[in-house]
Amino acid sequence: MIKSFYMALTLCLALMFIVVPAKADPTAGVYRLTPRGQQGMALDVNGFGNANGTAVLMWYSTKASNQQWLVEPQSDGTYKISAYSGQNSLQVLDYAGGITTNGNPVTTYEDTGSDNQRWYFQDVGAGWYRIIPKNAKGTAQTLEISGGAAAQAAAAADIWEYTGGDNQVFRLDWAGVAKLYASPKKGLGGYSQKQISLHTAWFYDWGATVPANTPPGVEYVPMEWGYYGNNNNDSVNWLNGVKSQPGVKTILAFNEPDSSSQSNLSVDYALEGYQYMAALGIPVGSPACVHADDQWMQDFMSGAASRGYRVDYVTIHWYGGNDPWGFLGYVDYIHNLYGKPVWITEFCPADWSGNHGISPQQTADFMKIAVPGLNSRWYVQRFAWFSDGPGGTLGNGSLINDDGTLTDLGKLYARL
Repeated sequence: MIKSFYMALTLCLALMFIVVPAKADPTAGVYRLTPRGQQGMALDVNGFGNANGTAVLMWYSTKASNQQWLVEPQSDGTYKISAYSGQNSLQVLDYAGGITTNGNPVTTYEDTGSDNQRWYFQDVGAGWYRIIPKNAKGTAQTLEISGGAAAQAAAAADIWEYTGGDNQVFRLDWAGVAKLYASPKKGLGGYSQKQISLHTAWFYDWGATVPANTPPGVEYVPMEWGYYGNNNNDSVNWLNGVKSQPGVKTILAFNEPDSSSQSNLSVDYALEGYQYMAALGIPVGSPACVHADDQWMQDFMSGAASRGYRVDYVTIHWYGGNDPWGFLGYVDYIHNLYGKPVWITEFCPADWSGNHGISPQQTADFMKIAVPGLNSRWYVQRFAWFSDGPGGTLGNGSLINDDGTLTDLGKLYARL
């Protein structure tokens, strides 16, 4: 009995010092997802499709772009799995309605940030993983290739109860390093629930209150749209309240004060209000004039300098025609004129005749030159595309359809 006790104690002590290898979580990158039962195959976006509900199936491994998946860790321990290359880059691995019953098909869908578009990876050893739907954690449900180990090419991906089958575990075959995050410069003028789909890093809505449903990781920038005096210290108190909101890092000043239809301020009155903004201790942008080089703006900038008020960056609005090089030249000119970093908080090629004379293709061609041009300029700190609805003056510059889906231009903006 004593001998048995010491043997058991010795075994327990030995087990205490056994080092259990940590489970290996995937690192961020681009992969092919190979099922263990069909190692010459890969998870494939059918026909390179980029429409919501495009089928995900198994096909012979070709190393083509529709078999490459961007795997990105999220802050809650899940992963977003995006169809990576070409037009597929806006689509993520999704299952209909978040329903995890056996046989529910897996497709690609525009990223909405919902739980049915986030996944856990469970290491099952030897480099193989179960891929588990977020809202099925703790259950037996998993991603699989329908048809079991005997599945053939074109077998669909779906959700099924985990049985340990070789069609239910996947290897991540490294396909390359990806640009994982949107440009920190890219933003949107106006609030939209499509911030995630547009891959924007920031937005503003001409207001000063952080929207309750601001997506995680997207910065909201408040604005003091106009100035109405500082009676009873109300402007100072209001600004301190704006600054104290979680996530607020900078503030924009006065919207088009040189226009009678916008904030409509004299230079002296704007400077009176601006002094309280400059005293906040956070970066503050200049007023956003209709024309950043007009006399109003030049008088404001010289007045701020003579008074010792900080202007951390100059804010530009631009609604010229279909001339991306002219636009970029104007941005260069404003930077050189004031010697300050630049934010472009509204820009879009506009046809003010109202007859949509700038075609969708011309607008896309403008964006393809303008956005990389802004990203490449060190002194451009932020930019935000602006458009009204598809039926308005800037209709062919709209990023979002009336039904809330992204336009083709919106999909382009998301990829740049």
